[in-house]
Amino acid sequence: VSQSTSAAPGKASGKTLSMISFDELPDGRLPAGQLEKNPAIKVTGSVETTGANVSWNKELTGRALRFNDFDSFVEIDLGTRDVSDGLTVSFWLSGEKFCYGVGLSEIAGILQGGKRVAALRTSKWPKPVAPEIADAKGHVVIGWEALKNALSTKRCHVYQMSLGADGAFQLWEDGRLLGTAALPPLTGDALSLRFGGFVGYLDDLHVQSGVLPPAKTAAN
Repeated sequence: VSQSTSAAPGKASGKTLSMISFDELPDGRLPAGQLEKNPAIKVTGSVETTGANVSWNKELTGRALRFNDFDSFVEIDLGTRDVSDGLTVSFWLSGEKFCYGVGLSEIAGILQGGKRVAALRTSKWPKPVAPEIADAKGHVVIGWEALKNALSTKRCHVYQMSLGADGAFQLWEDGRLLGTAALPPLTGDALSLRFGGFVGYLDDLHVQSGVLPPAKTAAN
């Protein structure tokens, strides 16, 4: 994969709720079902760990997750966390192929109580080849017009999704604000994150409390 940013991996802070680099996962294809890790990771379909992420950015080392088809996902159980000040989720993503025109595949989603809060998903034909943001009811809250240049293939990007205490949602790519939406505030239910539905790589997942500024990248 070609490099698109020179941002360094995230560093833990007092706001950090979880940091996952995937380096401690078994090498190669991951078994389907629940992996007894902290946090717990549930694997569906064909997901493996690989060192190919080294080519993304010289600052990244170790292994990334690779999703081999549109039916492959991981769900990361964060449990009950104090998100009264909001939530920020950042991650590196490099996609080789997305299922535009095939279905509404959720690439990255925030869930609470097992239900979607917000998800970055591929749009369905006859819409243009561009993603969108869906809310808990599946309604589009940030349309393809705002995201038409997002999720470019064969390039690594740093994405950040944040949700304020008042429900104000933001999506960033490489330090650039792509769109905002008004969503219901988070509750006290257990949190989880879901990734997949594309062919490509995921790495350097950082979950923090509060709404934080995006990481500085070369694209800034």
